Amino acid sequence: PSLDNISITKIKIPVNILKQVKAVPIDIKLDRVLIAAENPRDWNAKAYFKRFFPDVTLEFVLAHKDDIEKVIKLVENKEQKADIKTEEKKEA
Repeated sequence: PSLDNISITKIKIPVNILKQVKAVPIDIKLDRVLIAAENPRDWNAKAYFKRFFPDVTLEFVLAHKDDIEKVIKLVENKEQKADIKTEEKKEA
């Protein structure tokens, strides 16, 4: 999978964490998660992702910083839209 065709809806990790570790999950399966990272050897990123995916194999691959930031921005926009919908429901 490339960063151009990943499923944004499957990413359930808060944006602030994605920004901190500079990594995004790009392929989520039952037994394996493929993670695009600016630094695939970053132990901090590995620790964070292991908390979100404790029972699966994590595979880290190198990705360009700009590509990761684009995906994070899409996830951030998705979260903002969800927040707006939640607020609209409360007001109704």
